Amino acid sequence: MFQSVVIFGKELYHEDGYINFGFYNAFLEMGYDTYWISENNLDEIEGIENNTMFIVNDILNNEVIPLNKTNYYVILKSNGYHFRSMDKNRVHLLEYSTDLDLSRYTKIEDYTYEFRRKRMIVMPYASIATPTQIIDNLKNFIDKKDREDKIVLARNYDNNIQNDIINANSKRLVIKKLLLLDNEVDLIRKVKLSCCFTSNKNKIDHKTLTHIAYGTMCITDSLLTNNLLKNKLCYLEDTSTLDSVCDSYFESIKKEELFDLIEYIVNNHTFINRIRTLLNYFGI
Repeated sequence: MFQSVVIFGKELYHEDGYINFGFYNAFLEMGYDTYWISENNLDEIEGIENNTMFIVNDILNNEVIPLNKTNYYVILKSNGYHFRSMDKNRVHLLEYSTDLDLSRYTKIEDYTYEFRRKRMIVMPYASIATPTQIIDNLKNFIDKKDREDKIVLARNYDNNIQNDIINANSKRLVIKKLLLLDNEVDLIRKVKLSCCFTSNKNKIDHKTLTHIAYGTMCITDSLLTNNLLKNKLCYLEDTSTLDSVCDSYFESIKKEELFDLIEYIVNNHTFINRIRTLLNYFGI
């Protein structure tokens, strides 16, 4: 059994940083001594050698991570060559995508697969808010009549899509740039809608899961994400139609349906859920 966790990857406010934060936030809530080490503070890894789970994400200097059979290694985007001798104590984590050939994988649950011989596991990312944070936030839920007449557009990595949406839609649109997390929560929970348009429609959009967990319904151009969320979102195949549908969609939202989705995310799609899947993989 491990006693501590090291998230070994880029800092927050980078695309991979949000994934690292999701793991960090969840492990803390689960009661583990949890550390986050990036290329800016590599010296902090000194003294962390045994009984540790390392989450390794997109770091060039992963050879500084100590190898020990009392440790566990979850390797995301980083080169796994350094960990090849760890055998049953390592797993390579791939983000679920419909692009993947999963014919040789064993299905564990919806969107989650494993290939034991190759030490591979596939699962989607999740809401970076933990169940406790989500439930606490709902104590201050803002009713529809008190919402600001604004629509947030989550930062998108396809700038052409984003620019087209900005040019075609109303002045109510607020572009969510990099914000401190507390400010992000406050922004999302007060507005009418959040638009989480993705640059990869073959993956489940974790931003959508997070924004709904904050208490605001989403518009999406990801059919996969909409299917995951029981087809309760406003799905737009053509994002240029955003301005013509947002008001009617907002008026159609029922608080009970939103709360049902939030409960579904709490029970199934936080990073605590993903960690439990990893622990089961390792037999912990």
